[in-house]
Amino acid sequence: MSLSDLIRDEIARRGPIPFRDFMELALYHPGHGYYASGRAAIGRAGDFFTNVSVGPLFGRLLARQFAEMWERLARPEPFVIVEQGAHRGDFAHDALTSLREFAPECFAAAEYHIVEPSAALAQTQRQRLAEFAKTAHWHGSVADLPPFIGVHFSNELLDAFPVHLVRWTGSQWLERHVEWRDGAFAFVDRAPGTTELRARLGALPPVPESCVTEINTAAMSSPSTTAFRARNTIVPSGPRERSPLTPRTAANPTRSRVPARSTSPRTSISPPSPNAPCNAASRSPASPINITSWPA
Repeated sequence: MSLSDLIRDEIARRGPIPFRDFMELALYHPGHGYYASGRAAIGRAGDFFTNVSVGPLFGRLLARQFAEMWERLARPEPFVIVEQGAHRGDFAHDALTSLREFAPECFAAAEYHIVEPSAALAQTQRQRLAEFAKTAHWHGSVADLPPFIGVHFSNELLDAFPVHLVRWTGSQWLERHVEWRDGAFAFVDRAPGTTELRARLGALPPVPESCVTEINTAAMSSPSTTAFRARNTIVPSGPRERSPLTPRTAANPTRSRVPARSTSPRTSISPPSPNAPCNAASRSPASPINITSWPA
């Protein structure tokens, strides 16, 4: 059964499904999802490349920041490094290799915890990190993490979460759903489907009529879960003083002369201002959605 067949069956069973659910199936279905199945082609010859896939420099830079954070936290043992969205484990390998090379005391104290819900990706990561078997640990979700002292980070994770797609009609917010019509997937607008989504929509500032934007409720809830489990933790933030979503005990790790790329948790509600052009995603509800080019 193909991915398209699976989504059509879901629509037949439930009726039109929220775009968020459509996106989750397309990206994270265990057998067919672009990311969860392990089919994502990342690298110079792939579908796209990241700062991790082009070489070890990014891992080496952040390893130096991790060593600095360890010092700022008074050299705890164990020093827990939590990564979400580790993909094939390349960054973890680069960072741990670098710590072992230039900060051996920090490396000896380190435990590297990967949060990975995909069994296929976790297996790939274990193979990549075989030489660090005593240091690396895996968890299916953030909720499975024990209380820890250390650093929690991710690289381009929150923007990969499934999102709700919503449209302002001028008088109310509607949530975009996906249906199967005339032999193709197509948008259809319905009332927002969850209490949480309705609450988020009620907090948005004024936007132009027909504006379409995204609501990432999963990204909003994820940082607070980690903060609850973090006893004394640094969440890398960029040049700002401190993200309002970092734990209260977080220190500002930005003194390094080569700061890490900003990975602080942040809300993903980004509606344009009334004077800004609306999101280009504002296609009509009847517009077809094509997934035929995705991996079968």
